[in-house]
Amino acid sequence: MADPFDEKEKTQLAGIGLIILRTVIHANLLLASLILSYNSYKEYARGPNNIYHFPVELKVAIKTTFPLAIGMFGLLYFICNALLWRNKKDSSLYIWRYCIIITSQGIILNLVFVQSGIAILIVQNLALIYFALFIMSWHSINRLEVAIEKASAGFLLGFIILLVICAFLLLFKQEKIAKELANIAYLLLVIGVGREAYHIGRLSKHKDNDENR
Repeated sequence: MADPFDEKEKTQLAGIGLIILRTVIHANLLLASLILSYNSYKEYARGPNNIYHFPVELKVAIKTTFPLAIGMFGLLYFICNALLWRNKKDSSLYIWRYCIIITSQGIILNLVFVQSGIAILIVQNLALIYFALFIMSWHSINRLEVAIEKASAGFLLGFIILLVICAFLLLFKQEKIAKELANIAYLLLVIGVGREAYHIGRLSKHKDNDENR
């Protein structure tokens, strides 16, 4: 007979391991947001025709704030998720969890970097906006997962329709627009094929599990 205390300890360790994995994933997502924010600010500072100089010293100053921002976020995310997991409220407080973390991150970093210059504050706060948009997009995709699974054929149909439109655009020498539509068409193709492969894989896994019972 299994020791209930051992089972409880294994469950706790598995929960902590899952939180650590999520923390690492979200920390990397914040890093991507910081890089995107930095590039956005750099393009803005250079002007529409890249006529203004972006100082190397400013580049270094902005990038040196990334480790602190990521470390602070990782700590906030781990603590918040550990408390919610412990109280069994992780699923019911999904949105509030991110609101608390992002708001806390913004307040702390603005206090820390308030004397560091407007450029650093802009990059840090814009990164939080990008991060929030990424999370909202991911949450929306998850909520629509069932609908998307049923719409794999729709993605493939959209791919075919866009290719036909591209052919007509090329006839009228609209290469630039045709190129953009072709990129969208191939994206629809990848999504459609990927979703279909994922669906087939899930059906195959369920079938194997049923046969092993």
